[in-house]
Amino acid sequence: MKKGVKSISGATEIKVNEWQTYTVKEWYSDTPTSERKEANVKWAVYYLNNGVPNKILEKTEGKIRFQEAAIGKSYLIVAYLYDAEISTGLKVTVIGSDKKEISSIEVSSKSKKIAYGSTLDVKVQTVGMQSEYLELSLYEDDANGKGHNSVNDKN
Repeated sequence: MKKGVKSISGATEIKVNEWQTYTVKEWYSDTPTSERKEANVKWAVYYLNNGVPNKILEKTEGKIRFQEAAIGKSYLIVAYLYDAEISTGLKVTVIGSDKKEISSIEVSSKSKKIAYGSTLDVKVQTVGMQSEYLELSLYEDDANGKGHNSVNDKN
């Protein structure tokens, strides 16, 4: 007499950095009707390391996204009401993205004020640019106001 989520539906090939939504496809017949609500479902993501599942994430909704480090790896998405059942999970594989983009750039410094000669730390998050070389340039802006000013041409 089993209760809970019997199966889920959603994409089995996931493009990196794109959100995918998974939903309950079927409930075990002994699950009370009053409990058959997506809002009650818990979600777990397992990394399949040589076929052995290792839980890496728990969520309260079936909306999942993977980062570039996940490309080429397999995962198991499991939905449950009571206890997670690996056998009911959906196996997914993460693939690369068709588009190339810089999703964020963070510049920080250990000193409070950034000045000429300061050491800066730069963190760049990209999508679809694995193993590609990026060249970043930083320009000093001496002019008052926003936008380009010919005063800055010498910098």
